[in-house]
Amino acid sequence: IGLIQAGGIKSAHDCSEGGLAVCLAESCISQQTARETPRLIGAQIDLSACNIPRMDALLFGETQSRVVVTCAAQDAVKVVERAKIMGVPAIRIGVVGGGELKIKTASAEIACPVAELHDPWWNAIARAME
Repeated sequence: IGLIQAGGIKSAHDCSEGGLAVCLAESCISQQTARETPRLIGAQIDLSACNIPRMDALLFGETQSRVVVTCAAQDAVKVVERAKIMGVPAIRIGVVGGGELKIKTASAEIACPVAELHDPWWNAIARAME
Protein backbone atom coordinates (compact mmCIF):
# COMPACT_ATOMS: atom_id res chain seq x y z
CA ILE A 1 0.00 0.00 0.00
CA GLY A 2 2.88 2.34 0.76
CA LEU A 3 4.34 1.80 -2.71
CA ILE A 4 0.94 2.53 -4.27
CA GLN A 5 0.54 5.71 -2.23
CA ALA A 6 4.05 6.83 -3.16
CA GLY A 7 3.29 6.33 -6.85
CA GLY A 8 5.70 3.43 -7.35
CA ILE A 9 2.99 1.02 -8.49
CA LYS A 10 1.32 1.61 -11.87
CA SER A 11 -1.39 -1.04 -11.47
CA ALA A 12 -2.53 -3.75 -9.09
CA HIS A 13 -4.99 -6.56 -9.83
CA ASP A 14 -6.09 -9.41 -7.56
CA CYS A 15 -6.17 -13.04 -8.72
CA SER A 16 -9.25 -14.05 -6.73
CA GLU A 17 -11.64 -14.40 -9.70
CA GLY A 18 -10.21 -16.66 -12.39
CA GLY A 19 -6.67 -16.91 -11.10
CA LEU A 20 -3.39 -15.57 -12.41
CA ALA A 21 -4.13 -16.16 -16.13
CA VAL A 22 -7.41 -14.24 -15.98
CA CYS A 23 -5.81 -11.48 -13.90
CA LEU A 24 -3.07 -11.05 -16.51
CA ALA A 25 -5.55 -11.01 -19.39
CA GLU A 26 -7.81 -8.49 -17.68
CA SER A 27 -4.83 -6.30 -16.87
CA CYS A 28 -3.92 -6.21 -20.56
CA ILE A 29 -7.41 -5.26 -21.76
CA SER A 30 -9.00 -3.20 -19.01
CA GLN A 31 -9.67 -0.05 -21.08
CA GLN A 32 -8.61 2.03 -18.10
CA THR A 33 -6.06 4.75 -18.70
CA ALA A 34 -4.10 5.28 -15.52
CA ARG A 35 -0.66 6.64 -14.77
CA GLU A 36 0.16 7.09 -18.48
CA THR A 37 -0.55 3.42 -19.32
CA PRO A 38 -2.01 2.63 -22.77
CA ARG A 39 -5.49 1.10 -22.85
CA LEU A 40 -4.52 -2.20 -24.51
CA ILE A 41 -1.04 -3.43 -23.69
CA GLY A 42 0.57 -6.83 -23.81
CA ALA A 43 2.88 -8.60 -21.41
CA GLN A 44 5.55 -11.28 -21.53
CA ILE A 45 5.24 -13.57 -18.52
CA ASP A 46 7.78 -16.27 -17.66
CA LEU A 47 6.65 -18.81 -15.07
CA SER A 48 9.16 -21.47 -16.12
CA ALA A 49 11.17 -21.04 -12.91
CA CYS A 50 8.08 -21.58 -10.72
CA ASN A 51 8.55 -24.99 -9.19
CA ILE A 52 4.86 -25.86 -8.88
CA PRO A 53 3.71 -29.40 -9.72
CA ARG A 54 0.23 -28.31 -10.86
CA MET A 55 0.42 -25.50 -13.39
CA ASP A 56 -3.41 -25.36 -13.54
CA ALA A 57 -3.42 -24.40 -9.86
CA LEU A 58 -0.89 -21.63 -10.50
CA LEU A 59 -2.69 -20.26 -13.58
CA PHE A 60 -6.34 -20.64 -12.51
CA GLY A 61 -6.30 -21.04 -8.72
CA GLU A 62 -8.43 -18.32 -7.14
CA THR A 63 -6.08 -17.73 -4.23
CA GLN A 64 -7.23 -14.89 -2.03
CA SER A 65 -4.68 -12.15 -1.35
CA ARG A 66 -2.56 -12.88 -4.44
CA VAL A 67 -1.98 -9.66 -6.42
CA VAL A 68 -0.13 -8.81 -9.63
CA VAL A 69 1.42 -5.34 -9.64
CA THR A 70 3.19 -3.39 -12.34
CA CYS A 71 5.81 -0.72 -11.93
CA ALA A 72 8.44 1.06 -13.98
CA ALA A 73 11.21 -1.30 -15.07
CA GLN A 74 13.80 0.57 -13.00
CA ASP A 75 11.67 0.07 -9.86
CA ALA A 76 11.09 -3.71 -10.20
CA VAL A 77 13.95 -4.82 -7.95
CA LYS A 78 12.99 -2.24 -5.32
CA VAL A 79 9.34 -3.35 -5.33
CA VAL A 80 10.24 -7.03 -4.88
CA GLU A 81 12.77 -6.22 -2.14
CA ARG A 82 10.30 -3.96 -0.31
CA ALA A 83 7.65 -6.69 -0.41
CA LYS A 84 10.05 -9.24 1.02
CA ILE A 85 11.13 -6.85 3.80
CA MET A 86 7.44 -6.52 4.72
CA GLY A 87 7.07 -10.33 4.79
CA VAL A 88 5.13 -10.52 1.52
CA PRO A 89 6.32 -13.26 -0.86
CA ALA A 90 7.07 -11.64 -4.23
CA ILE A 91 8.79 -12.48 -7.50
CA ARG A 92 9.19 -10.73 -10.82
CA ILE A 93 7.28 -12.73 -13.44
CA GLY A 94 7.57 -10.59 -16.53
CA VAL A 95 7.45 -7.31 -18.35
CA VAL A 96 4.66 -5.16 -19.77
CA GLY A 97 4.59 -4.11 -23.41
CA GLY A 98 3.87 -5.17 -26.94
CA GLY A 99 0.65 -6.32 -28.53
CA GLU A 100 0.41 -9.87 -27.16
CA LEU A 101 -0.05 -11.60 -23.84
CA LYS A 102 2.58 -14.34 -23.74
CA ILE A 103 2.72 -16.80 -20.87
CA LYS A 104 5.62 -19.26 -20.71
CA THR A 105 5.70 -22.22 -18.33
CA ALA A 106 8.27 -24.99 -17.97
CA SER A 107 6.31 -27.15 -20.43
CA ALA A 108 4.45 -24.77 -22.76
CA GLU A 109 4.08 -21.28 -24.11
CA ILE A 110 0.90 -19.54 -25.17
CA ALA A 111 0.47 -16.21 -26.89
CA CYS A 112 -2.58 -14.24 -27.93
CA PRO A 113 -2.91 -10.76 -29.43
CA VAL A 114 -4.37 -8.40 -26.85
CA ALA A 115 -6.97 -7.15 -29.35
CA GLU A 116 -8.31 -10.71 -29.65
CA LEU A 117 -8.61 -10.96 -25.86
CA HIS A 118 -10.40 -7.64 -25.58
CA ASP A 119 -13.34 -8.20 -27.93
CA PRO A 120 -14.89 -11.32 -26.30
CA TRP A 121 -14.36 -9.87 -22.82
CA TRP A 122 -15.78 -6.43 -23.61
CA ASN A 123 -18.74 -7.67 -25.66
CA ALA A 124 -19.66 -10.84 -23.71
CA ILE A 125 -22.81 -9.48 -22.08
CA ALA A 126 -24.09 -7.77 -25.23
CA ARG A 127 -23.61 -10.95 -27.25
CA ALA A 128 -25.30 -13.08 -24.59
CA MET A 129 -28.32 -10.79 -24.73
CA GLU A 130 -28.70 -11.00 -28.52
